[in-house]
Amino acid sequence: MLLLAAVLVGAGFWLLARSWRLLDVLRQRYHALHSSRAASLVAITLLAIGVALAGLGCRILALAFVRG
Repeated sequence: MLLLAAVLVGAGFWLLARSWRLLDVLRQRYHALHSSRAASLVAITLLAIGVALAGLGCRILALAFVRG
């Protein structure tokens, strides 16, 4: 359980840290992302996924420590 939580927290924070780099890579591959609206939606989605993963990992960690 702690390993799962650590992986989720790590993946979430990694995605948060790399979201702008991932957006640049996606822009190079898909020409539809050159519009500012599409790029904004992708950036917000990447950030939301990162926050959700990190939050889920923190919740699992909290439950593990509460249960002992």
